[in-house]
Amino acid sequence: MKAALAELMKKYTVIAPVMAEDKLVYAEVNEVKDIVLDNRLPYKSPKEVVFPRVENVMRFLENRVEEMQEIKPVLLVGAKPCDTAAMRVFDEVFTGDKGRFKDRFYSNRRNCLTVVGMGCLEKKPGCFCEERGTDLSFSPDCDGFLDPVDGGFVYEPLTGKGAGLFPGTETEPLKRRSPLTEKLVIHGKEADVFTAMPWETYAEGCIGCGTCTYLCPTCHCFNLRDAENKGVVTRTRVWDSCMYPGFTLHAGGHNPRTKKFERFRQRVLHKYLYIPENYGETACTGCGRCIRSCPGGLNIKNTVSDIMKRLEEKKNSEEAEK
Repeated sequence: MKAALAELMKKYTVIAPVMAEDKLVYAEVNEVKDIVLDNRLPYKSPKEVVFPRVENVMRFLENRVEEMQEIKPVLLVGAKPCDTAAMRVFDEVFTGDKGRFKDRFYSNRRNCLTVVGMGCLEKKPGCFCEERGTDLSFSPDCDGFLDPVDGGFVYEPLTGKGAGLFPGTETEPLKRRSPLTEKLVIHGKEADVFTAMPWETYAEGCIGCGTCTYLCPTCHCFNLRDAENKGVVTRTRVWDSCMYPGFTLHAGGHNPRTKKFERFRQRVLHKYLYIPENYGETACTGCGRCIRSCPGGLNIKNTVSDIMKRLEEKKNSEEAEK
């Protein structure tokens, strides 16, 4: 397999789990020997391959506007099921038929991406993938899948992109299993949760650092910035976070979310209520990164579980009164 990957590096920019500053992260591979394919979940998600932290999108010249995006074929290897499942959310938000706009910059990168997934042997601290309906052992949301066998791996193609990627895999793509049914999700109306839940308590430990949003495989808030240099204005797309006080600051000075509980409420409802209503996907895969990395000890799983419990109690109470 290592020899095959070395050949693929001549054709693709290969992104895979590697060690960097004592952390396992998805990053560009320079040497095949650096790739780490084991049970650990990388510290951050691989969403940067389709949604870079900083990306020049266009520049404004004297008489014309030019797109600046540079696209290369990318091969993502070793992506865990929680991270490949997140691609469904990005696809729906940026290119899906239910959205109002199609993001060409995203679709350009997505079309040039081939994903090879691999499973997990066990849950990590903070993970709640099973409660979110993510199968630990397999993902259908990739082009090929690596199954561990006798100290090595067996590769199975799942799409046309994945077929023939490695020698001897020029076969018909397989579709083995479907994703599990979602279990942890808010089924209710906005009016039932927006003011009725103890959001101040849920968000008590939040310090507004934004770590949760940057590590999350489905968070996709961004800002556009223009900068001038020698008469040329460049427009850049950069990551942003709904947990920052200035995220919703209007040009006129008004800010509808000045309190941290309001920002935390927006993040939870966006993932578990608004995106499901608008796109049919829940913007959480249960990877647990936000739980493990939050310096304030916030736990979105516990928050959503408590909301579900309160909604169920309200429903039972209303039915008992009838």
